Amino acid sequence: MRQRGYFTVDSSLRLSGAILNKAYLITEEEWREIYKGIEGMIAIRNFFNILLSTPKGSKMFSIVGETWNPVTGCPHNCVYCWARRLALTKLRHLERYKEGFNSRLNPEEFKRSFNGGVVFVSDMGDLFAETVPDEWIEMVLDHVKKFPSTFFLFLTKNPRRYHDYIDKFPPNSILGATIETDDDNIYRGISSAPLPSERIKAMAELEWKFKFISIEPILKFTNDFARKIRDIEPFMVYVGYDNYNHRLPEPTLAETNKLIESLMEHTLVIKKTIRHAWYEGIEGYMQAENGGKGSRNRDYKKFEEYLSYLRETALNFLLEMETSDQKAVRNILSKMYPEKKERYWSIKKLYALAMFLPVFLQIGLAYKRKGRFDKIVYIDTHSGPGWAKVGPDEDEILPGSPLIALLWPTIVSERIKRFSNIKEGFDEYILIEKEGETYSVLKKTVEKVGRSDNVKTRRGDCNSILKNIVDDYCNEREEKTLIFLFVDPFGNLESQITYETLSKILASSCKVDFAMNIMSTFLARGLTELLRQKPTDYELWVRKLFGECNESLGLCKYYKEKTKDEVGVTREDVLQAYRHIFQRHGYSAIYFVPVEFREENILYDLLFASRSPNAEDWLGNGYINYIKENIPRSYEELKGIWFKVTGRGLDKYLK
Repeated sequence: MRQRGYFTVDSSLRLSGAILNKAYLITEEEWREIYKGIEGMIAIRNFFNILLSTPKGSKMFSIVGETWNPVTGCPHNCVYCWARRLALTKLRHLERYKEGFNSRLNPEEFKRSFNGGVVFVSDMGDLFAETVPDEWIEMVLDHVKKFPSTFFLFLTKNPRRYHDYIDKFPPNSILGATIETDDDNIYRGISSAPLPSERIKAMAELEWKFKFISIEPILKFTNDFARKIRDIEPFMVYVGYDNYNHRLPEPTLAETNKLIESLMEHTLVIKKTIRHAWYEGIEGYMQAENGGKGSRNRDYKKFEEYLSYLRETALNFLLEMETSDQKAVRNILSKMYPEKKERYWSIKKLYALAMFLPVFLQIGLAYKRKGRFDKIVYIDTHSGPGWAKVGPDEDEILPGSPLIALLWPTIVSERIKRFSNIKEGFDEYILIEKEGETYSVLKKTVEKVGRSDNVKTRRGDCNSILKNIVDDYCNEREEKTLIFLFVDPFGNLESQITYETLSKILASSCKVDFAMNIMSTFLARGLTELLRQKPTDYELWVRKLFGECNESLGLCKYYKEKTKDEVGVTREDVLQAYRHIFQRHGYSAIYFVPVEFREENILYDLLFASRSPNAEDWLGNGYINYIKENIPRSYEELKGIWFKVTGRGLDKYLK
């Protein structure tokens, strides 16, 4: 037998025009291994091609477009199981859950058909649990074989049973296992599922080209965990922390990041909720790294961590709503954003609000305990439906400002000891929305939160309603009220809060701190158009928005110019006018945070203003520095981190 190695190809065997005149001799066994590897790479490439062209709809995994539950229920009794909780509460009226969360065949599900994409099989149970009969599994696999252009994701905590059906799985099957840790001692008491070591062994011995691992919720692990996962050779791994405050034995954030970095050297890793362990302190939230003066860390890991948790909060809360209400939310978002365009700039606004609220509440509650205030009130002037859609895909959503105000303080208080006192949030919430259908969805969302005792929704124009609120809370009550006012209008002139309303609030007996989305670029554009085409209307709008004109303001000079076609209102003019209003009413701590769309193109500015003592320190030197240092200014950086958090942009792995 000829030895392996290079050999010269006979001239009679060479192809015309070929330049190869040498070949490498290998054994048949080696060739089978090489072919197997090539076949696997082609299959994975085809999977990603289908994935990237399919809308994503799953709440659990971003690669999944839809779920299918031919078998529901699970005997493992995991303490953190969201599916069991859902089945025994919200879904308990359904026939399939009337006997609890026991394994059950659902014959009606076999009428379903599928057309491409990725389908998560039995996300409300474990298809391969020991309580599931063989014939049920075979029925499911027979149905899967009818749809060869669709990938089916199976996920189990009993992967040993995969081996029993290895010859029956169609090639479009993704065989996944949940492996939260490799430490059996940690796992005892958390679940009655097979121990992690058994699952790791079963998956490592499984010969299948599409193996998938979910490390969620991640638990404390040994130093050998990364190696054990690599030995399984998964083509994709999801990693995430617990979302439901179960106080599990979690690894530190540093340990998790180290694990992720190690796994990323060998496979695709998609991060879900990545945060500090519940027992870790405030590290990185605001000023822990730099003595109260903000962070100088430019890698944006903390931004990524909290953004991931905000997204999970939105998706999980939506999942817990009634089906009809979920549909209403998605319908109103589709109507509000009919064009499938990206709006990732709005992430910065919502994130900035989420980071501000715990700081504001902590300071406000300290003053309340000292008797400075009797009540702390949150007012949202343009509440919308309670949700925000930031991208073209269906599940590219975040909590809108009302949900952030209602949910985020509790979430932060349960995870960061320093903020444990803000759990109850504000004493009262007033949510204003003008448009009827949007207001209806807002009410459904608020009802789901379950805070009807201290949440008031008001339908109508914010200018009229705000004037009544000032009279009620500030001028006619003896109570001392601290108000946080969040103003987030659309870009048109008619949507703005007027000077008459703003000045009434600023001059009231209430103490009011502001976060205001100033649509500076849009306002400058709209006012310039009026200046050039309807100068009289321009003057009326300037006075309506900014009051009596001061000669020092650029806005007030322009309508006196003789050559109006050569002048235009700038973004800086708009910011100057707003700063002037607040300064006239005694505010000295006034800060602007620009929000960029595309390179160096500022879309709008976030204004933060406070009259509280030492506001220049805690607001200017603390919070504003934190925001500027820890949120990317570049739109492309912001977009890139969002893609990383959501698992979008996977096309780079095909190159």
